[in-house]
Amino acid sequence: TDPLTQISTGELEYNGTPSTDGFYWESKDDINVTAWSKGSTSTIADDPNGETFDLEKEQQTNGYQELLYMEETTKSFGTEGKISLSLEHMLSRIVITVNQDAATAQTISGITIGSNNVPTRGVFDTSEDKKWKNQGTNGTITPKTEATNSIYSAVLIPYKFTSTTANFINITIGSETFAYELPANTEFLAGKQYNYTITVKNRAITFSVTVSNWTDASKTLNF
Repeated sequence: TDPLTQISTGELEYNGTPSTDGFYWESKDDINVTAWSKGSTSTIADDPNGETFDLEKEQQTNGYQELLYMEETTKSFGTEGKISLSLEHMLSRIVITVNQDAATAQTISGITIGSNNVPTRGVFDTSEDKKWKNQGTNGTITPKTEATNSIYSAVLIPYKFTSTTANFINITIGSETFAYELPANTEFLAGKQYNYTITVKNRAITFSVTVSNWTDASKTLNF
């Protein structure tokens, strides 16, 4: 079983057998630590560096399958017996906000990212400057609903779309479907959040986008 458990403070606590488990060190200093997580209760048994990653496509139904990672870092847990782990997001995140200029908002009956033209598989490789290579196996992503008829989010494998990509964001409101065409050379980077705002007014629809850092996740590890 995993020797790390989360306690009420949000920290991770080691509950293995120090004399036999690999998490035990005689020295408190110069400890080389690598950490990774799916961002959920699911575990990744081995270091994912160099491994093929398959993106969750039905994110509304199944949630995200994230990849958080901390490359090998020298740590010391000193007198308190704690080590801080700073995990960085290795995927890209998209947040779609829909604003409807109407007294009564219409129901959003469907929203997808891509139309079998968004990479859902890639090789995670920390030796690569952008952390990913060999992206492929295109698919369609169903995003997670954050607020009904208003806010949706999804994670994507970082990738540069070198050519214009039709139907990148598809949204059905009432009986009409609108699509956003992604400009050529648009790049989604690891650890970045792309905020798309969609404004619907008088049967017209406009898109705008901003980019921000996706917040790192930190945990404290007790030994």
